[in-house]
Amino acid sequence: MTKKLSIKDVKVAEDSLYKFQKIKVGNKTVETPGKAIDIRRVPTTLQFSEEIRDIKEIYRIFTSDSIRQASSTNKEQEINSQLTRYRTRDSTPNQITFTFAEFNENHFPNEKEIEFLTDISYPHSDITPLPLVPTICKTVTAETIPAFRNYLKTAIKTIEDLNHQPIMGIIPMAMPRDFLPDILEVYENEGINAFCVDFQGGTVSSALSKIRQLYRLLKQKKMLENS
Repeated sequence: MTKKLSIKDVKVAEDSLYKFQKIKVGNKTVETPGKAIDIRRVPTTLQFSEEIRDIKEIYRIFTSDSIRQASSTNKEQEINSQLTRYRTRDSTPNQITFTFAEFNENHFPNEKEIEFLTDISYPHSDITPLPLVPTICKTVTAETIPAFRNYLKTAIKTIEDLNHQPIMGIIPMAMPRDFLPDILEVYENEGINAFCVDFQGGTVSSALSKIRQLYRLLKQKKMLENS
Protein backbone atom coordinates (compact mmCIF):
# COMPACT_ATOMS: atom_id res chain seq x y z
CA MET A 1 0.00 0.00 0.00
CA THR A 2 1.35 3.40 -0.95
CA LYS A 3 2.39 5.44 2.07
CA LYS A 4 0.45 8.69 2.16
CA LEU A 5 1.87 12.00 3.18
CA SER A 6 0.83 13.09 6.68
CA ILE A 7 -0.81 16.52 6.47
CA LYS A 8 -2.36 18.60 9.26
CA ASP A 9 -3.36 22.14 10.25
CA VAL A 10 -4.58 22.96 6.74
CA LYS A 11 -5.64 26.54 6.01
CA VAL A 12 -6.59 27.88 2.57
CA ALA A 13 -6.09 31.57 1.90
CA GLU A 14 -9.45 33.18 1.12
CA ASP A 15 -8.07 35.49 -1.57
CA SER A 16 -5.93 32.92 -3.38
CA LEU A 17 -5.44 29.18 -3.94
CA TYR A 18 -2.43 28.95 -1.60
CA LYS A 19 -2.63 26.42 1.22
CA PHE A 20 -0.86 26.68 4.54
CA GLN A 21 -0.20 23.30 6.12
CA LYS A 22 2.24 21.14 8.04
CA ILE A 23 3.73 18.14 6.24
CA LYS A 24 5.25 15.25 8.18
CA VAL A 25 7.61 12.76 6.50
CA GLY A 26 9.09 10.25 8.92
CA ASN A 27 10.50 12.35 11.77
CA LYS A 28 10.68 15.53 9.66
CA THR A 29 8.05 18.28 9.65
CA VAL A 30 7.93 21.34 7.40
CA GLU A 31 5.40 24.08 6.81
CA THR A 32 4.19 25.10 3.37
CA PRO A 33 4.13 27.07 1.19
CA GLY A 34 7.89 27.23 0.96
CA LYS A 35 10.61 27.82 -1.60
CA ALA A 36 12.39 24.75 -2.94
CA ILE A 37 16.10 25.33 -3.51
CA ASP A 38 17.70 23.76 -6.59
CA ILE A 39 21.17 23.28 -5.14
CA ARG A 40 22.76 22.73 -8.57
CA ARG A 41 22.21 26.37 -9.48
CA VAL A 42 23.64 27.82 -6.28
CA PRO A 43 27.36 28.72 -5.96
CA THR A 44 29.10 26.62 -3.34
CA THR A 45 30.24 29.81 -1.60
CA LEU A 46 26.67 30.96 -0.95
CA GLN A 47 25.26 30.07 2.47
CA PHE A 48 21.54 29.94 3.30
CA SER A 49 19.83 30.57 6.60
CA GLU A 50 18.55 27.34 8.15
CA GLU A 51 15.06 28.88 8.24
CA ILE A 52 14.77 28.71 4.43
CA ARG A 53 16.37 25.30 3.91
CA ASP A 54 13.39 23.10 4.71
CA ILE A 55 12.84 21.94 1.11
CA LYS A 56 15.51 20.91 -1.39
CA GLU A 57 14.91 20.03 -5.05
CA ILE A 58 17.35 18.00 -7.15
CA TYR A 59 16.75 17.53 -10.88
CA ARG A 60 18.42 15.13 -13.32
CA ILE A 61 17.60 14.58 -17.02
CA PHE A 62 18.01 11.20 -18.72
CA THR A 63 17.48 9.74 -22.18
CA SER A 64 17.34 6.14 -23.32
CA ASP A 65 20.99 6.40 -24.39
CA SER A 66 22.18 7.89 -21.09
CA ILE A 67 20.30 5.23 -19.11
CA ARG A 68 21.81 2.52 -21.28
CA GLN A 69 25.29 3.95 -20.75
CA ALA A 70 24.85 4.34 -16.99
CA SER A 71 23.47 0.81 -16.66
CA SER A 72 26.39 -0.79 -18.49
CA THR A 73 29.29 1.22 -16.98
CA ASN A 74 30.30 2.78 -13.66
CA LYS A 75 28.48 5.98 -14.68
CA GLU A 76 25.60 5.07 -12.37
CA GLN A 77 27.99 5.16 -9.40
CA GLU A 78 29.14 8.63 -10.43
CA ILE A 79 25.52 9.81 -10.66
CA ASN A 80 24.73 8.51 -7.18
CA SER A 81 27.81 10.16 -5.72
CA GLN A 82 26.88 13.50 -7.29
CA LEU A 83 23.29 13.31 -6.05
CA THR A 84 24.51 12.45 -2.55
CA ARG A 85 26.72 15.54 -2.56
CA TYR A 86 23.80 17.69 -3.69
CA ARG A 87 21.57 16.27 -0.96
CA THR A 88 24.03 16.65 1.90
CA ARG A 89 25.21 20.13 0.96
CA ASP A 90 23.79 22.73 3.36
CA SER A 91 21.40 20.11 4.73
CA THR A 92 19.45 20.47 7.97
CA PRO A 93 17.96 17.76 10.23
CA ASN A 94 14.45 18.76 9.18
CA GLN A 95 15.11 19.18 5.46
CA ILE A 96 12.88 17.34 2.97
CA THR A 97 14.44 16.48 -0.41
CA PHE A 98 12.80 15.66 -3.75
CA THR A 99 14.99 14.20 -6.51
CA PHE A 100 13.26 14.46 -9.89
CA ALA A 101 14.31 12.22 -12.76
CA GLU A 102 13.17 13.43 -16.19
CA PHE A 103 12.89 11.09 -19.16
CA ASN A 104 13.59 13.32 -22.17
CA GLU A 105 12.21 11.24 -25.04
CA ASN A 106 9.09 11.33 -27.21
CA HIS A 107 8.07 7.85 -26.03
CA PHE A 108 7.31 6.27 -22.65
CA PRO A 109 10.21 4.67 -20.77
CA ASN A 110 10.19 0.88 -20.89
CA GLU A 111 10.14 -1.28 -17.77
CA LYS A 112 13.93 -1.30 -17.31
CA GLU A 113 14.11 2.47 -17.82
CA ILE A 114 11.33 3.02 -15.28
CA GLU A 115 13.25 0.88 -12.80
CA PHE A 116 16.40 2.93 -13.38
CA LEU A 117 14.62 6.29 -13.06
CA THR A 118 12.76 5.37 -9.87
CA ASP A 119 15.85 3.72 -8.38
CA ILE A 120 17.70 7.00 -8.91
CA SER A 121 14.99 9.13 -7.28
CA TYR A 122 14.08 6.91 -4.33
CA PRO A 123 17.31 6.79 -2.27
CA HIS A 124 17.93 10.50 -2.77
CA SER A 125 14.44 11.64 -1.74
CA ASP A 126 12.24 11.81 1.33
CA ILE A 127 9.19 11.70 -0.95
CA THR A 128 9.71 9.81 -4.23
CA PRO A 129 8.47 11.71 -7.31
CA LEU A 130 7.29 9.72 -10.30
CA PRO A 131 9.60 10.16 -13.32
CA LEU A 132 8.78 13.19 -15.43
CA VAL A 133 7.89 12.69 -19.11
CA PRO A 134 7.43 16.31 -20.30
CA THR A 135 7.66 15.68 -24.06
CA ILE A 136 4.83 13.13 -23.95
CA CYS A 137 2.61 15.32 -21.76
CA LYS A 138 2.37 17.96 -24.48
CA THR A 139 0.99 15.52 -27.05
CA VAL A 140 -1.47 13.45 -25.01
CA THR A 141 -4.71 12.68 -26.85
CA ALA A 142 -7.82 10.61 -26.18
CA GLU A 143 -6.08 7.74 -27.96
CA THR A 144 -2.89 7.91 -25.88
CA ILE A 145 -4.24 8.73 -22.41
CA PRO A 146 -4.76 5.00 -21.59
CA ALA A 147 -1.04 4.45 -22.24
CA PHE A 148 -0.23 7.40 -19.99
CA ARG A 149 -2.37 5.93 -17.22
CA ASN A 150 -0.63 2.58 -17.63
CA TYR A 151 2.75 4.31 -17.43
CA LEU A 152 1.79 5.95 -14.13
CA LYS A 153 0.55 2.66 -12.69
CA THR A 154 3.74 0.86 -13.74
CA ALA A 155 5.95 3.54 -12.19
CA ILE A 156 3.97 3.45 -8.94
CA LYS A 157 4.12 -0.34 -8.79
CA THR A 158 7.88 -0.29 -9.42
CA ILE A 159 8.40 2.02 -6.44
CA GLU A 160 5.97 0.06 -4.29
CA ASP A 161 7.93 -3.17 -4.76
CA LEU A 162 10.36 -1.85 -2.13
CA ASN A 163 8.91 1.28 -0.58
CA HIS A 164 9.03 2.94 2.83
CA GLN A 165 8.18 6.54 1.98
CA PRO A 166 5.41 8.57 0.33
CA ILE A 167 5.14 8.78 -3.45
CA MET A 168 4.63 12.08 -5.28
CA GLY A 169 2.39 12.14 -8.32
CA ILE A 170 3.17 14.48 -11.21
CA ILE A 171 0.48 16.83 -12.56
CA PRO A 172 1.73 18.30 -15.86
CA MET A 173 0.25 21.66 -16.74
CA ALA A 174 1.28 21.12 -20.37
CA MET A 175 -1.27 18.30 -20.63
CA PRO A 176 -4.65 19.31 -22.10
CA ARG A 177 -7.21 19.88 -19.36
CA ASP A 178 -9.54 17.13 -20.61
CA PHE A 179 -7.09 14.51 -19.32
CA LEU A 180 -6.31 15.82 -15.84
CA PRO A 181 -9.24 13.85 -14.36
CA ASP A 182 -7.69 10.66 -15.78
CA ILE A 183 -4.39 11.04 -13.98
CA LEU A 184 -6.03 12.22 -10.75
CA GLU A 185 -8.17 9.10 -10.82
CA VAL A 186 -5.00 6.97 -10.95
CA TYR A 187 -3.53 8.80 -7.98
CA GLU A 188 -6.76 8.55 -6.01
CA ASN A 189 -7.01 4.80 -6.64
CA GLU A 190 -3.36 4.30 -5.68
CA GLY A 191 -3.70 6.30 -2.46
CA ILE A 192 -1.31 9.08 -3.47
CA ASN A 193 -1.89 12.50 -1.88
CA ALA A 194 1.39 14.32 -2.63
CA PHE A 195 1.61 16.11 -5.96
CA CYS A 196 4.08 18.11 -8.01
CA VAL A 197 2.43 20.59 -10.36
CA ASP A 198 4.90 20.66 -13.25
CA PHE A 199 4.89 23.92 -15.23
CA GLN A 200 7.76 22.69 -17.45
CA GLY A 201 9.60 25.97 -17.33
CA GLY A 202 6.46 28.08 -17.60
CA THR A 203 4.96 30.42 -15.03
CA VAL A 204 1.97 30.10 -12.75
CA SER A 205 0.22 32.87 -14.69
CA SER A 206 0.29 30.72 -17.85
CA ALA A 207 -1.79 28.01 -16.17
CA LEU A 208 -4.18 29.87 -13.87
CA SER A 209 -7.30 28.36 -15.43
CA LYS A 210 -5.90 24.82 -15.19
CA ILE A 211 -4.88 25.36 -11.57
CA ARG A 212 -8.46 26.36 -10.82
CA GLN A 213 -9.66 23.20 -12.57
CA LEU A 214 -7.16 21.13 -10.58
CA TYR A 215 -8.38 22.52 -7.26
CA ARG A 216 -11.99 21.91 -8.29
CA LEU A 217 -11.20 18.28 -9.16
CA LEU A 218 -9.36 17.74 -5.88
CA LYS A 219 -12.29 19.25 -3.97
CA GLN A 220 -14.80 17.04 -5.80
CA LYS A 221 -12.74 13.97 -4.88
CA LYS A 222 -12.47 15.21 -1.27
CA MET A 223 -8.70 15.30 -1.68
CA LEU A 224 -8.13 19.05 -1.35
CA GLU A 225 -7.54 19.20 2.40
CA ASN A 226 -5.45 16.03 2.43
CA SER A 227 -2.99 16.70 -0.38
